[in-house]
Amino acid sequence: MKRDKVFGILMAKVAEAETRGLAPRHLERLEILLPKHVDLFREDLGDHALVQVYPLKVRIKPNSVPVKCGMRRYSPAHVEYMREHVAALRANSMVYLNNRSTWAAAPRIVPKKEAGALRMTIDSRPMNACTEPMPNLDSAMVCLVGVTVYFTLDCTEGEELLHDSVWCVHPDPVIDGSD
Repeated sequence: MKRDKVFGILMAKVAEAETRGLAPRHLERLEILLPKHVDLFREDLGDHALVQVYPLKVRIKPNSVPVKCGMRRYSPAHVEYMREHVAALRANSMVYLNNRSTWAAAPRIVPKKEAGALRMTIDSRPMNACTEPMPNLDSAMVCLVGVTVYFTLDCTEGEELLHDSVWCVHPDPVIDGSD
């Protein structure tokens, strides 16, 4: 049931992409891929297993001070939407209450294209100013186009970690002094 509904939504998006000028070869590719992977899409938050991912590691710029934005003024409709949305996120273990956090961003409630529909975002500009940018994988992958074998060797750090490693090869010392 839900699968059929999600598939219908996906096919409507494909039709919309076609009316906006998506090339026929890309449309064909979507029509092949989406039915195979329809289980990866969700219509809403619900009773499905969460994807297990590694925690994001954010690198803070030197001498940065934590940013804790205060609440903004919101209309009663926006306040009610935030309460419902955050409750749904908490119920599905997507967020948790952290009263000790030294960082906080102000939520922004913005309208969706559909009349009356809302979505919640955050204004992350103050925090972005304090953090190092994340690597852009598209830019990094350009240098790997056409390469079949590649690796990275960083010889400036970690020598003390490798010294006693099983991977470290120590030549036998010459004991008698002969050549």
